[in-house]
Amino acid sequence: MISHTVSLSKRALYIFVVLAVVFMAQMVWWIIFQIKTTEHTKAVLTNALEMERESMIRFLNSCYRATYTNITELIKSGSGENKFLNSSYGPALSGCVKDTAFSEDALMDSLYIKFEHGSHIHTIFFNRDYPRQILTGNLHLTYDAPEGKELTDPEWLTWRQIAIKPESFERIDADHDRHLRMFTMEGSFFVLLILIGAYMIYAALRRARQIDREQTLFIHSITHELKIPITSINLFIDTLKRHQYSPEIAARIIPKMKEDLMRLNGLIDNILRVRRLWDKKQSESFQTINLSDQLKRFAERIASRINSAGAVLKTDIEDNIRVRGSLDDLVRIWESLIDNSIKYAGAPDLKIEITLEKQNNGAVLKFADNGSGVPPGQEEKLLYQFYRGDTEEVRATSGSGLGLFIAREYIKRMGGEIKIGNRNTGGCVVTIRLKRMP
Repeated sequence: MISHTVSLSKRALYIFVVLAVVFMAQMVWWIIFQIKTTEHTKAVLTNALEMERESMIRFLNSCYRATYTNITELIKSGSGENKFLNSSYGPALSGCVKDTAFSEDALMDSLYIKFEHGSHIHTIFFNRDYPRQILTGNLHLTYDAPEGKELTDPEWLTWRQIAIKPESFERIDADHDRHLRMFTMEGSFFVLLILIGAYMIYAALRRARQIDREQTLFIHSITHELKIPITSINLFIDTLKRHQYSPEIAARIIPKMKEDLMRLNGLIDNILRVRRLWDKKQSESFQTINLSDQLKRFAERIASRINSAGAVLKTDIEDNIRVRGSLDDLVRIWESLIDNSIKYAGAPDLKIEITLEKQNNGAVLKFADNGSGVPPGQEEKLLYQFYRGDTEEVRATSGSGLGLFIAREYIKRMGGEIKIGNRNTGGCVVTIRLKRMP
């Protein structure tokens, strides 16, 4: 089933990678297109401002040209002789006088052009504030009136007098930058989503492969663990049959059969516990436990087993530490940790230490040994179900890879945590932290 799931995940990953590459290419193209479009829009708007300025300059100059042409034609036709021509001939005109001598001081603040007709000289004055009147309310253009001077051409306005307001360029730049940020952020967001999706699928596929490998190892280990006691019991039964139920032989064999049956029953119980751990509706019957007393009783009970395995047990247990939890579950965890030290420590003069102390509002329980320790990088993995390490030496040792997983889940249900690490002096240490009761 897991292999089929891995195959489906792999196929899904391939499909997703193809779609992701296509989508990312589309997104990159979209971002580049939007950036080019934004640059083009900025250029168009900037050119539009320039065109608006040029159009306004041409319009105003045409007004001055038309006014000048009208005045000169009136003078040439004699209609304007001996008259003061005023702005009724156009708002661009301030006035016109004939044969009047002006001092330099009188003309220094005026824009004027002189026109000769016959023996007379006509001075035509332009309204230099006329552009400001036209540009009133214009959001983009501003007018800078020139100093007074004599003009040679009635089309006197240039780009120096009609300028584009700086805030107009600033608005264009601000819109340009805002659109660039928006497109970049949107594109980056979608690309990030694709990368996250690809990573999640890859992680799921990797985890599925790991579970497949771990379950394969678990099936191998559990088959081995089941086969050993069954084979042993069969041999004992055959022995009893051949010796016609000799009381002496039965007295030696029956306890061993009982031990194998207990081993088999414990293995089955572990499998059933894993099943119950996933039952979210299972209620917990916790009680207040004198952890110090119970741990001391456990150490006394387990001491003979540790000694028979050629190891030495040392304890340092602080008195009157109480926690809330399940005593049966805690004892199973302690037994599992002791079994692990005996099976995996690999030390010729094995020493197992059990310590319990108060730390702030918590109780810290440690099981330590002087063995080979935990390979780097496997501290967290050992708490996963079915995981038994990456070394052949560990895999060759009996076990199902469920003990530490069950311990972690039980401790979590009690509101505590369990961690595995190495001691500075060598060896493995398992630390259990529980909330201490008053």
